[in-house]
Amino acid sequence: MVSRSYKEFTPSHKAAPDPSCQRIGDVPPDERIEVSIYLKPRDSESAAAQGSGDPRADLASRRSAQHANDYKLLQEFAKDHGLSVVATEPAKRLIKLGGTAAQFQTAFQTKLAHYDDGKRTFRGRSGALNLPVELHPVVESVLGLDTRPVAQPRLVFLPAAQVSSSFLPNNVAQLYAFPTSVTGNGQCIALIELGGGFTPSDTTTAFSAMGLSPPTVVAVSVDGGTNTPTPDDGADGEVALDIQVAGGTAPGATIAVYFAPNTDAGFVDAITSAVHDTTNKPSVVSISWGSAESNWTQQAIQTMNTALQDASTVCRCSSRPVTICQRTASMTGKRMLISLHPVPGPSAVVAPPFRCPVRRSPMKLSGTTAVAVAAAESATCFPSRPFNRTRICRPA
Repeated sequence: MVSRSYKEFTPSHKAAPDPSCQRIGDVPPDERIEVSIYLKPRDSESAAAQGSGDPRADLASRRSAQHANDYKLLQEFAKDHGLSVVATEPAKRLIKLGGTAAQFQTAFQTKLAHYDDGKRTFRGRSGALNLPVELHPVVESVLGLDTRPVAQPRLVFLPAAQVSSSFLPNNVAQLYAFPTSVTGNGQCIALIELGGGFTPSDTTTAFSAMGLSPPTVVAVSVDGGTNTPTPDDGADGEVALDIQVAGGTAPGATIAVYFAPNTDAGFVDAITSAVHDTTNKPSVVSISWGSAESNWTQQAIQTMNTALQDASTVCRCSSRPVTICQRTASMTGKRMLISLHPVPGPSAVVAPPFRCPVRRSPMKLSGTTAVAVAAAESATCFPSRPFNRTRICRPA
């Protein structure tokens, strides 16, 4: 039974919206909200699934049993506050709850308001959420109450006057000595997109220019996000670049594009949806959206980390771990190609090592799950070329 004794959930602490944002007013009590609650993983979950012939199915089965009581506790909590259980997804350690703003404010002892930052309207809150003491050992994060944008695309457009020459994605792959004996046939590349969209005609035109047949591209909706081409918001260019670079370097692979809202819940839900997708089964996840960690709550960072740790377990290409391609926060100006997989020591370099043509030595990153295998300043690698941010590095 869930008691009425509450305690501050410190990892959920969120700063108030920037003073430049206009506070419109309190969120109407009857406004419908959906929240993603992630459970804390068990230490043995991922390790046990790694040796499985079907790690996705094995992890889902194990978590269904291991978290059964956790889900009962949360379902009871939801019932006590009039909230509905929208979805229970053990593989992701996720339970989605739905209800009104009034119900959620009471359930988590918080206050929600609407704000306008000049570009969009969003829900915002400040301070920490509160949870019944019985839920603290179980809950990793409560995401979705605050809907302010958490990321932006990292695509940079150079003025035409500054472009002396340009290269198609498959030309860049050739410059990096990308192997041509394999095409990615039978594999799936997941792209995480928090806005924008693509059109089949644009894709066909782009691949025709490369002399390639267009790949199979499927759009996957997450949390209501859809393939919505919107030229004015700039996100379409990122979506198109991601598809064209992935398809230009691995023309035989299927590309699954996961569209989600630009919120902490949307970002994490998109990753877990890709990682645990039993239909498309991606073995590569590419993310071209991001922002500095200072813009995130500790709970969202933690759940992002555990979602990527899941990727190291279930998104495997034969015996190889999943590859996660992501550029880091804009404040650093860097991008990294990161391969996630379990390693035995405090630091290691994935074998075989990958090197950027400019930075000649692999980079070590402490930790048991993440290994950075290449990094370079965006101003260093081919600074005059429009595709200088393609996240491609070749085997050493």
